[in-house]
Amino acid sequence: MEEIKGIINNINSELDTIHPSNPRLNSFNTNLKKDPFRYNEDDMNDYPTPIEFFNLLMDRIKENKIFGNVDYDNFVDLCCSEKNRKFEKGLTIDGSVGIDLPLYGDSLKQNWNEIAPCGFLASPYKDKNQRVSIQNRFSQKAFDESNKGMKIVAMFQSSTDAKWYHEYVILNPNCVYIQLLGRLKYPGTKNHPGYGNTIVLFGINKISKEDMDYIRTLIPKYIKMTKKPKVKKLV
Repeated sequence: MEEIKGIINNINSELDTIHPSNPRLNSFNTNLKKDPFRYNEDDMNDYPTPIEFFNLLMDRIKENKIFGNVDYDNFVDLCCSEKNRKFEKGLTIDGSVGIDLPLYGDSLKQNWNEIAPCGFLASPYKDKNQRVSIQNRFSQKAFDESNKGMKIVAMFQSSTDAKWYHEYVILNPNCVYIQLLGRLKYPGTKNHPGYGNTIVLFGINKISKEDMDYIRTLIPKYIKMTKKPKVKKLV
């Protein structure tokens, strides 16, 4: 185990060199290095969006000014845990983390646009009892907050036949949605989503074809970036 932790520490150091603007915080790094594989699969806040995938997406949004002149400190993570939050400010279903004046209670009950002008949302799929989809509530919340001026990068598991998906995404003139090519897997978990993923950019109504194509193929880019080199067997 110690050897594996050492390998992960080296990989994280290399990633920080590659991404000098990496928005990961010291607390995120520390928790990940302590228990790199121990995510609570019963906690819907605790499914970690792969950091390499996250960087590919957010670096593109920042560098191409898809949301205008924004930086990472303009963002709040809208559903996370201490282990996987991507920004200084983060909200969970049960409460909040990393905010100077804690906002107790449900992320869905907070005024997101009063916390930060931009948000990142990796929407959980099920509720705490793993019975009822919660994506409809997060999509409606993102819809409402974006209509108040907030810009949100959201990722949903693509239930394209669901009523909420049509109401808050497909028929929403104030968003851009991109179906991702491939299937994203979560590191450190045994169970993976049974659907594909959609990135929804709430608060804007168009992006360039180049940005659309880049985001659509993020998963193959992520897989290529993280693919382990084949080790040749000694004869």
